[in-house]
Amino acid sequence: IIKKMKRTSFKAGLFFGIIMAVFFILKDLWTAENYTAETLIRIIAVGLISGIIAAILFGYGISKIAPKLANSISKLETEADEKLLLNSPANHYKKLEAVGGKLFLTNKRLVFKSHNSNIQNHEIHIALNDIVKIERFKNFKITNNGVSVLCRNGKIEKFVVEKPEEWIERINTVIL
Repeated sequence: IIKKMKRTSFKAGLFFGIIMAVFFILKDLWTAENYTAETLIRIIAVGLISGIIAAILFGYGISKIAPKLANSISKLETEADEKLLLNSPANHYKKLEAVGGKLFLTNKRLVFKSHNSNIQNHEIHIALNDIVKIERFKNFKITNNGVSVLCRNGKIEKFVVEKPEEWIERINTVIL
């Protein structure tokens, strides 16, 4: 788990650093008075250095915060005849906020528990016999890592997870 968190922190830092480098370069290009070769080289160099610094700081910050967030989620309390089948970090869409937390699948229910650093802390418990359909959806219409759960009452709960196919397969296995 620690190795995975370090890899995720590195990826997040790298992604953030690239975005910040592009931002700094475009900002300086937009505000530059005159464009000489020396000015362009300086703008690109400062943008790249700023992006590297941002990547290191963001990646380091994430590596320090992520374990604390993971530990802030208590374990799932299960009944005597209930078995935990699958769990992983997840986001749950609640209005406009993607609330971070953990998703649990047992032989009886699907449970989402948010961690304490969210604005909208909450838990969701969905009995497996209340699930009508489960399918993938595109998060922000870009990445296909979402799991959409249609409940008998017509409500749709959306979660973002690392291995959506595994979640869909496991949930379908226990509800069918």
